[in-house]
Amino acid sequence: MDGLLATVLQGLRNHETFLFQRVIVEDHSELAERFRVNGVPTLFVIEHNRVQARIEHPCSRRELESALQPWLRRGS
Repeated sequence: MDGLLATVLQGLRNHETFLFQRVIVEDHSELAERFRVNGVPTLFVIEHNRVQARIEHPCSRRELESALQPWLRRGS
């Protein structure tokens, strides 16, 4: 997941747009329960202290890029 996310963000020159925080659900079960994480990887976009997007099991660059589109800017 990290590599796929890095490829999308770097390819579109968005590597500074997001703050990426990995949470190990086994170590933080309370967060997994609070955010209803049923499987990993699950990616959340949180903006203004609210979940704006939830992406479960992204498997391709195109899928991830499409889900993140509202927050991505196109590189020149």
